[in-house]
Amino acid sequence: MAAVTAGILAERFPFVQFGRGEHLIILPGMSLDNEVPGGFVRRSYAWGFRGLAARFRVSIVHRPVGLAGAVSTTELARRYAEVLADFGPAHVVGMSTDGLIAQQLALHSPQAVRSLPLVVAAARLSDSGRATCEQWLRLAGAGPGSVGLIDGITGTLGVASTVLALTLGEGELAVALLGG
Repeated sequence: MAAVTAGILAERFPFVQFGRGEHLIILPGMSLDNEVPGGFVRRSYAWGFRGLAARFRVSIVHRPVGLAGAVSTTELARRYAEVLADFGPAHVVGMSTDGLIAQQLALHSPQAVRSLPLVVAAARLSDSGRATCEQWLRLAGAGPGSVGLIDGITGTLGVASTVLALTLGEGELAVALLGG
């Protein structure tokens, strides 16, 4: 397995890096803590993306630490563009919610993006997706320990699922898929 390094880019972006070759930047989506990934997570990334590491220098760059309040995808893309400028043009993979940020990055900083694969991401939310996110926001504002069920979320395979949302603290929300 390739050597794995981790740390903070530009004093605010946790990252994990391994492999060699052209730069491949992965924006992995939301994480629970935005800390520098520990040993198990580092090894999991390296193992999971080992096929890419033979051809690319893979950098998994998490969202910046210390985000306060609401921050738009456009603003996050601007912040990513600043830190990713040091890499030069790179292949940028946007996963999940970071697919929205990656699209904004490509739109506003096209010189930074050689290609833009999107994984489990979309260009916009459906009415159902928007309603779900609004429900999560309402639950997050309900106070620690609040529990709510969100029914009828339809996934990409057309399977309806039930989601359990539990507020953990100020603005923190745990979400679990219960079944389909």
